[in-house]
Formats: sequence, C-alpha cells, structure tokens
Amino acid sequence: MFPVFGHLAYLSKLHAIAKFCASGFQLPASYELSDQELDEIDTVYSILRGDRVEIGLQSMQFDPQREFDGGCGDFFATTELVLMVLGKEVGTFPVAIQLNGFALMPGSDQFSWKLQRSEGSQSLLCYDEGPRS
Repeated sequence: MFPVFGHLAYLSKLHAIAKFCASGFQLPASYELSDQELDEIDTVYSILRGDRVEIGLQSMQFDPQREFDGGCGDFFATTELVLMVLGKEVGTFPVAIQLNGFALMPGSDQFSWKLQRSEGSQSLLCYDEGPRS
C-alpha cells in the first residue's frame, strides 16, 4: 500500500473531484482503493486543474461523419470520461483527446476507420470546456 500522507493526498483529490461535480459520493467506513482507481483519480484531478495528461491510447475506431483518405497526422476527438470508484460513479467529465502522429486506416468494417498509434506518436487527454451539442 502507500504511506499515510499519500493516502490523504488521494482522499483530498477525490474530495475535490466530488465537490467539483456536486457528487454525493461517499467512501464506506472500510475500503481499499485499487491502483487503477488511484491512477484514474490522479488523471481526473490533473485534467480538472487544466493539465494535459499523456495516455497510452493504442487505437481508436470510429464511424466518420465525412470521407477520409488514409495517412498519418494529428487528430482530435471529444468524449466523456466517467470516474468510477469502488463500483460507484463519482462523476462524468467532458474530455478532449489529442492524437499526434497517429495513422488513419480502414476499420474492421466498410463503414469505420481506425486511428492507430505509430512510432513517435502521442495521445493527450484534457478537460473539454467547449460547447457540447
């Protein structure tokens, strides 16, 4: 496990996240957070502070709204990130994913496309404050 001060830091971050999204989330009297939950708490806290966080995204498949040609380049996607702790939802956060140097290729069916990590590529996650439709 981690030292007491490390544990308090994660609890502080979780409290700030729950307060930000006006969540009624509460930890039970007895609990143990997994390493994945701790990483996700860190990630959400960081993006809410305005940081861009490197993520290990390997590929992303999507159905395009327009025609594409294959190739390599920089891409941008928006979605929502749901923070779950101990099987309960803490909050949902609009995020933007910046994909630099990803290869664009046909997907698994004739209608989809796939963005694939390539040598030297980078994927960054940040909080998306832009308008949502």
